[in-house]
Amino acid sequence: MIAPALLDWHDVGTGHGAYAMFNHDGESYTFRIVAAGVDIYRDIEGDECRIAQTDTVAEARAFINLYAGQLI
Repeated sequence: MIAPALLDWHDVGTGHGAYAMFNHDGESYTFRIVAAGVDIYRDIEGDECRIAQTDTVAEARAFINLYAGQLI
């Protein structure tokens, strides 16, 4: 499970969209705040690929917790 304390947010309040990078079960992910909610990126063979978008950070955490093992 991704605990809230483990997310270290960057670029907060800069207008560029805050983001947090973290590892989950050995895979690298990024949450990026966008106008429509939260984009979820995963590092796939060295490329940061957008895999989903959710409305909130809580939903993004839940997505990773539920579906991380099913993602490519």
